[in-house]
Formats: sequence, structure tokens, C-alpha cells
Amino acid sequence: MINGAYRFAHAGSPEKSGIILLFAAVLLISLSACQNEPSEANAALRGIIVSKQPLRLIYGRGAAFDSTGILVTAYYSNNAAIPVSGYTLSWGDAVIEDGDTGVTADIGSKSINVVYQNMQADFSILVQESIELQRIEITNPPDKTAFYVNEHYDYTGMIVTAVYSDGRRAEVSGYTLSWNGLPLTAGNNDITSEAGNNKLIVVNYQDKTAELNIDVKARNFAGLDVKRLPFGDPFRVGEPFDANGLIVNAVYDDGSEIPIVDYNLYFIPWSDPPLDYGDTEVTATPGTKSIMIYAYCFGGGNVPGITTTFNITVIP
Repeated sequence: MINGAYRFAHAGSPEKSGIILLFAAVLLISLSACQNEPSEANAALRGIIVSKQPLRLIYGRGAAFDSTGILVTAYYSNNAAIPVSGYTLSWGDAVIEDGDTGVTADIGSKSINVVYQNMQADFSILVQESIELQRIEITNPPDKTAFYVNEHYDYTGMIVTAVYSDGRRAEVSGYTLSWNGLPLTAGNNDITSEAGNNKLIVVNYQDKTAELNIDVKARNFAGLDVKRLPFGDPFRVGEPFDANGLIVNAVYDDGSEIPIVDYNLYFIPWSDPPLDYGDTEVTATPGTKSIMIYAYCFGGGNVPGITTTFNITVIP
């Protein structure tokens, strides 16, 4: 601005020429920097390698070829290493694809050629007369390997893996279990009928076996716990007694509880025979009435004579 007025640079003016030259210089530097940045586009392909071989390298005669897992990496003159696709695989003069069986028609070692653009690499596979099951492994044990006496056996969570001569590993089903030479199934109580450590279980699949151990611990009956009173409580005077709804748990010394139904009820003072559905003796008069539970429970032996009491209310 000169003498309070703006002055615009003309095309031929020194101011305009300076601005244009400065812009051109910045643009030239930027283009030069971009051209010097390493990239696949301006770098020459120097070679390829099989950086990861296929998962399967051993085949039985006539098995379908499978390149799953292969990784081919291209190397460029700017030191870039880039995984590529679009390569071809060949054996001899024949291009091979997944599922082809020509390359596995004869036994022996076969060199597989990998071609990407004008670069090559290779890897080998082995074709055997047949693939055999070598062994089985318990690759994940059952969720539960410790049980109490008379608890149902359960092998939920166990994973059995077959290992083949071609290196393949596969989870299998259809195996069987045995203990002491006898079949063992889920829910079986034979193996838990007595306490003992390291009870050996044999897993059988085809002609192969694997083994695992379980422990069976004694569980002692410690008492009874009334979890819910009969639905009819409170009862009316003279109303027939009905124990429907009563829930009684056996309590064990490990802190566990299980519902039981093998017990008798007795009106206190002692009533004989036991209190039964429809009895009116316990409801003959109003008030709080005590009822005794007398139970037999199983936990490493038949333990008789365990009792507890609960109260019901009889209203007019």
C-alpha cells in the first residue's frame, strides 16, 4: 500500500515475478522429494521367496493338493518386502491348483515351482503310499478331573486330537472311554463308587489309545437343610397335612448340597407311623407345630439317623 492506496503487481512487475519464482521452487522441491520416496511403483522387482510354506507338505498317494497357508514375499530394489498374490504354482510343465491330484499320483519328493512375474521360488512336498494314524493326544482335558464318591462321571470339555503321518492334526469324535477294562460313559457311577486317586481312564480311537487320570474323594454327610416349607403353610385347623413344596437338602462336609427325597416326617411329640399326606393329627389344634425330618443319605456310605426339624403354623 503506497500513500494510503493499494498497489497491485502486474505480470511483468518485479513483485509478481518474485512470487512466481518462489512458487515454482517450492513445487520443484516437492516433486523431487516425492520421486525419491521408495515405493513398489518406482522400484524394480529383485526376487521372491516362499516365506511361509503350506500347512500340508506330506500327502498320501492321490490326495488333493492344498496350498493353504503359503505366503509368497516379493523383494524390490528399494528394500521393500511385500507379500504378494497372483503367483502360479507348477510341477514340471503342469500348472497346479488346490484340489489337483496329478502331483500326488506317484510317491516321492516333488518340487513345486512358484512364479510371480518373471521371478521364481520353490518348495517341496512328499507323497507317501498312504497316510496313517500315528497316535492320539488329549489336547484339552475334561473340565472336571476330581469327583466325589457316587458323583456322576462327566468328561465334558475333553478334546481328543488325531496325529497323522503327514503331519496333520485333527480333532476327532467317536472315541470311547474305558476304566478297568469296562466301558465308561458320561453319567456312569462305577468309577466314582469308591474313593481313590489317579484312577486311570483309557481313551480309545481306532487302534490308538491315550490316558488320563481322575481323583475320587470321599464326601461325608454332615446334616440337613430345609430350603422351603410346604406350600400349605400356614394350615387351617383340621386341614389335611400336605408336604408338597417342601425342599430338603443334604449338606456335605465339603460345603456342597443336593436335594433329597428319601426321608420320613414325624410330628413332635413323636408320632408313629411317620406323618403322611392327609394326616390331621398335626393340624388338630392351632399353634406352631414342630416336625422332624429323619433321613438316610449317601455320601461314601449309608449314614442313618440324621435329623433336623422345621415348624409349620396352624391357624383357626
